[in-house]
Amino acid sequence: MIYFRVSKYNPIYRNEEGYYLKDDWLDFSDVGHSNSGELLTMEKYIETESAYVNVALDTARILNVKTLQLKMVERHNDEELGNFFGMHPDIDLKNDKEIEFGLFDEILRLLLRGAFWAKLVSERLEIHFGYDYYMYIGVIEKLVEAKSIPEKHGLFIENRTSPYIESEDDMEEEYDSDD
Repeated sequence: MIYFRVSKYNPIYRNEEGYYLKDDWLDFSDVGHSNSGELLTMEKYIETESAYVNVALDTARILNVKTLQLKMVERHNDEELGNFFGMHPDIDLKNDKEIEFGLFDEILRLLLRGAFWAKLVSERLEIHFGYDYYMYIGVIEKLVEAKSIPEKHGLFIENRTSPYIESEDDMEEEYDSDD
């Protein structure tokens, strides 16, 4: 797999060690709170969340991925999950559950909102999220099209491998964003 990181954080605001220097919101729980004097509204949150979802969906389309398996599922609150923000109450979230493309949007939003954690995996694509609203994508082949997808949606792509890779054997190479 070839890995890269997608985020709302412009890399020009990182220091030499890679730390993001601007004060910014980090997750769904920040809706209704201010960062650097700017209130994070639900509308602004959904706009950003949709950008992440659209990057994942566009990448799946390019790779012709029709299903993804849930791996390493961590359920946080089953009672709340069933009705999380008006989303589909009957999604079965368990390891090895195969998710059809039609449910990708909803599953991605549940993951971004912290309802549960999992990797979405196929032979050609892997998607998962880390702390501070980072999305990690692994693709089976280097795709020129993949470089332009985050920018098209107002996000940034960085040559960073996920800290959630199980072992060195899982990490073949990072996506070189200069190609």
